[in-house]
Amino acid sequence: MAEVKDILIDADYDLIIKDGDLVIGESTDQHQLCILLANKGQYKQFPDVGVGINEFLQDEVDLGDLSSEINEQFEKDGMRITSLKLESIESLRVEAYYQYESAE
Repeated sequence: MAEVKDILIDADYDLIIKDGDLVIGESTDQHQLCILLANKGQYKQFPDVGVGINEFLQDEVDLGDLSSEINEQFEKDGMRITSLKLESIESLRVEAYYQYESAE
């Protein structure tokens, strides 16, 4: 499993800055959260990205549709889901990692 490093954000989605520099660290969980929360069209450069989980909270939830959307969005971002447990909209657990093909 590849470790993904990126600029980190805090709980308020602000950049983390330490000693005047952006903080870089393992960011897989951060990417997953952003994909789950983002609505399609929110990222102008990638308008098809986003599960829009808040929309699922407001409507009658079809857990199969939500599960499929999560799988699709994570795969598009290069992740492989090893476990997805979705018992209700309030109970979601995803284990996924980025998979990269070697340059060999």
